[in-house]
Amino acid sequence: MNLKEMTVGQSQTVSAMSPEQKEQTIRNIVKTKQHDKIDGVLVDMTTAGGMVQLLDKLTPDQKQKYLKLPIQKMANVLYKVMK
Repeated sequence: MNLKEMTVGQSQTVSAMSPEQKEQTIRNIVKTKQHDKIDGVLVDMTTAGGMVQLLDKLTPDQKQKYLKLPIQKMANVLYKVMK
């Protein structure tokens, strides 16, 4: 296996949580004001709050695409949009 194959394989990681579960967990983090793990990644309240605001502004199609991303990429998109 060469480096290119490893990179492609890693970027297509399938999320363990469904998009609906992810959204519910993100909203629960904000509601309970307590951090939580999503797919093994600790998500703090500030990040979750920004994600909730972004999710509320997205169209249904955009929302589904966003929620299908791994949580790290979701945070990257959030902070790029915030700039």
